[in-house]
Amino acid sequence: MKKIVILTLIVSACSYSKPLQIPGFKESVFSSDRGSCKNQRAAMRDLLFKNKDLILGISENEVFKTFGRYDYQGLGRKNEKSFVYFLEKGPQCDNIQNPTQAEAMILHFNSIGLVKEVVFNHGGLASEKP
Repeated sequence: MKKIVILTLIVSACSYSKPLQIPGFKESVFSSDRGSCKNQRAAMRDLLFKNKDLILGISENEVFKTFGRYDYQGLGRKNEKSFVYFLEKGPQCDNIQNPTQAEAMILHFNSIGLVKEVVFNHGGLASEKP
């Protein structure tokens, strides 16, 4: 019984992740601007681009804590997924399925749920080459 308690404490200590700290980044503003329809995310674009190395390797849970819910998600092969966060206002504000050329930050995850790549481009996943 004692071993189970100790093991549980070790696992729970390892599962906690410190919140991502990007100097000058306002999590509440970013996460409340779904689809960048209030156009508040645009001001943070350069800050995110400059600090994209800090985003690499963080977990999905940490992404949700930092950026909030994604604007839309793409699924790839081998359980790999991508989260798209629009950084400027566009046709996606009327309907998320509308074709758009709005700039987006795309977080690609590996099969164990860690960010493996951060991409900035126009049009979200639709504009990426396979």
